[in-house]
Amino acid sequence: MYKADLIDLKENRIMEKILYAAMCAILFLCCSSSDESEANSQSPFTLPDKAIVLAEQASKSVVILDASTYRTVWSWNPEKAGVPSNCQTWFHNPSEVKPVFNNQYILMTASGGAVALIRIADSKLMYYAYVGENPHSAEILPDGNLVAVSSTDGKLRTFMTDTIKGTGKWFASYELPSAHNVVWDLQRELLLHHRRD
Repeated sequence: MYKADLIDLKENRIMEKILYAAMCAILFLCCSSSDESEANSQSPFTLPDKAIVLAEQASKSVVILDASTYRTVWSWNPEKAGVPSNCQTWFHNPSEVKPVFNNQYILMTASGGAVALIRIADSKLMYYAYVGENPHSAEILPDGNLVAVSSTDGKLRTFMTDTIKGTGKWFASYELPSAHNVVWDLQRELLLHHRRD
């Protein structure tokens, strides 16, 4: 081999290393900037310190407002959540919405028949079921299951909350005419209810 060939060979190897390093850098920058933008755009939602949680009946939605600015900071509705079309009427006229599980979830009822548990961070519908005719209120029981009341058919029903399956049916039902509200009393360990009559 001649000296000129050795210099060309060395230059080619140097050029290959430079190209390899440049390609790795480009690939790294493309992947990391994409990951960063996805992470920034998908950062989990947290409830503001002062929030107003609303049942927005006109749009069949749950809405969270920042109480300082009165701006909508989060919303959920059954169509966007992918609720099957044959169950969407259950979510008409949301009647009660409240944060539960350390403000990480929304528990809701809707007069169309639904009870639902929605994770706030990613708006995922974790569980839903049909309560009965015109449900007004739901509560989380100490074992993590749900209880809900419906006024028109006068029922108090308990539900085993299966977040893997995502839906279910009541497993116990009791007569409770004109049932309008349920609350678990932590101190007395009792389920309290209110009837309209």
